[in-house]
Amino acid sequence: MIIPAFNAERHIAQTLESVLAQTYRRMEVIVVDDGSVDRTSEIVRSYVQKDSRLKLLRQSNQGVAAARNRAIIESKGEFIAPIDADDLWFPSKIQRQVDVLLKSPAIVGLVYAWSQRIDESGAAVGDCSGKRDVGSVYLLLLIGNFIGNSSSPLIRRECLETVRGYDESFWQFDAQGCEDWDLYLRIAERYWFSVIPDCLVKYRQTADSMSTNTEKMEKSHRLLLNSVRKRHSSISKFIYRWSTSAYLLYVANICTRDAEPGKGLACLVRAAYLDPAVILNTHFHRLLIKNVARVLGMSFRKQRLQTPGTAAGDNSEDAFGTLWTRLRNKRRAQLLKLQHILSLDAGATPRSSSSVSKTADRQV
Repeated sequence: MIIPAFNAERHIAQTLESVLAQTYRRMEVIVVDDGSVDRTSEIVRSYVQKDSRLKLLRQSNQGVAAARNRAIIESKGEFIAPIDADDLWFPSKIQRQVDVLLKSPAIVGLVYAWSQRIDESGAAVGDCSGKRDVGSVYLLLLIGNFIGNSSSPLIRRECLETVRGYDESFWQFDAQGCEDWDLYLRIAERYWFSVIPDCLVKYRQTADSMSTNTEKMEKSHRLLLNSVRKRHSSISKFIYRWSTSAYLLYVANICTRDAEPGKGLACLVRAAYLDPAVILNTHFHRLLIKNVARVLGMSFRKQRLQTPGTAAGDNSEDAFGTLWTRLRNKRRAQLLKLQHILSLDAGATPRSSSSVSKTADRQV
């Protein structure tokens, strides 16, 4: 387990508790304090004294990718499980993922699980959900990071060594948010993915978390797409437009949550310009209504305008949702076909692995 931590004193103890409570016991836990100026290291040291599986490393502030890479280098396990310093795991998370990888051919390099979003206090926000995309998934993953977050996957060490770990240049360009997505894409070029369609991760989003700096997030996404273009010049422009539109919808959701309606509306307009079909997405409608209502509420507060909503018995949202689902399924089939045509499939056939043991006693 690798845990990058920067000024994580509020939640690092809870994160460590969830990691050390895993039912899979043969593991090492490496925390990299990436230049914290709070009590992060002090808190981690208190756990190091109680559990020999835990190790603390400290370095100057170099960014999350550098912290993860250092932890990977210092680790010895055959499988690597990243977790952010404010996220939580359900107790059976690692055991179930290890079981999947041990039973899979070696070309399956990553297994992810579904996540539940939580707030600052740890309360659930929304439903636990996720995708079921497996196998060779490169173009599907390019459209959107269906892994969800950096605390979800368990990855074979071989994969990380093959793709040379996380790209630290995001930090150098003052961009953040897509380091894990970039890694998954490079892994997907060579390996298959698997999934456990069950909620095994609690993903915390707070007002000061990395996933709230929208300018740096958008810059990070541009860098990610530029990197893909350099490696795969044959990928059609419309795929990049779909990817950017989907990402802008994600950023608009963050702006809406953080009560920044101006930014939220700007993201929605750009998303619709790049991919007009996104207006069929009912999530787009909800974000549009919320942000317009907030803008009107700020401009005409004295009038106390009510938030627009869908009238009772109005089936328009269901109709749009059905159309969006059909379109999304059609696009998915189109992407898988195009992936094969462009020779972007990871491994034509599964390859057996003599290194895969029958026993589950492998170090993580």
